[in-house]
Amino acid sequence: MNTSTPRHTILIADDDAGTRALLELWLEPTGHKLFFAAKGAEVLPLAEQCHPDCIILDFELGDQTALEVCQNLQSNARLDPVPRIIFTSHFEEKLHAYRNCGADHFVLKEGGDAEELLAILEATFRRVAKDREGCADAALVERGRIRVDVTRKKVWASGEPRHLQPKCFDLLCVLLRYPGGASKDLLLDAVWGGEPEPNTLSKTIQRLRQDLDLQGDDPIVSGHGGYQLVG
Repeated sequence: MNTSTPRHTILIADDDAGTRALLELWLEPTGHKLFFAAKGAEVLPLAEQCHPDCIILDFELGDQTALEVCQNLQSNARLDPVPRIIFTSHFEEKLHAYRNCGADHFVLKEGGDAEELLAILEATFRRVAKDREGCADAALVERGRIRVDVTRKKVWASGEPRHLQPKCFDLLCVLLRYPGGASKDLLLDAVWGGEPEPNTLSKTIQRLRQDLDLQGDDPIVSGHGGYQLVG
């Protein structure tokens, strides 16, 4: 067992004891501190207790689906930004539901391996650290009619609160750091840590526009191979 100071705290939620044991086998040698939930209803109270840096969960948890668990997490301002990784079976069959649960990544149980999951975790932690570093110089940022409390992960547009999914908030933070605009490559690297699925950036930009809801005005302009937040 690794006795060094834990690198990160990870909450693992799966109703299958064998899967929990497998993930413990994969992750314990890395030095991360692990917490386990066997039911969906256990995730929110356990997350409030252990303050995870990432949550790994199955889509079907017996009493709840990952969609329901993520909705509960999104109701908590502090836990909503925590990255979530779905570790599950039958990805294609539940693709639409996966997209609606606000997860950052998806890993298949069948054919998945420790190296794949560890690579995704490390990329996720690097991205979060990079975003925090980039936003650390200003806890409250304003651009036009958009106001962002970086510390509390809260957003207002035209004075009204807006709820953003984690990826949309991350993307907004990066756009705020580059008033003159950011290239697509920069945004992909900063928000996803590499190359996501095709059209992921354009779809997230569109979702961010919708969530900011500036009543017909487009807060994000495109051009010169990137995007600019004008507010």
